[in-house]
Amino acid sequence: MNIIETLTGLKWKILTGIGAIATAGALFFLALNVAENRHLTKVTGNLDAQINDPKTGYVVKLAQSETNTTQLRTAMDSQRKDFEAKAASDAATLATTAAHLKQVQADNARLRRASAAILAAPDDINAVDAAILGTLQ
Repeated sequence: MNIIETLTGLKWKILTGIGAIATAGALFFLALNVAENRHLTKVTGNLDAQINDPKTGYVVKLAQSETNTTQLRTAMDSQRKDFEAKAASDAATLATTAAHLKQVQADNARLRRASAAILAAPDDINAVDAAILGTLQ
């Protein structure tokens, strides 16, 4: 008995059926893989566009953010230096003003004493004139 006689009839039909099912299964999985590959290619294209789009991509947004951060730091450093210079200028102005105030207070005290001396002086006009002239010098 040779192999062909053995594979005739029912055995041949069973083997060809199994072969057809196996082939159909392989084709089904191949079609699934092709569909998944197409889907992943589309998703990859969308993600690539989101990342590398020259107008709205994440690479552009990141570069713009870095530029904005640099500009902001530069502006803040400049403002800080301006505030420090203004604070130093204001401190100098305050010191000058305090010195002027001290001088004005001293002049005020001196003029009060002179006024008290004038008011305490007798009605002698020459003494009053001398006191007034003394305060003006």
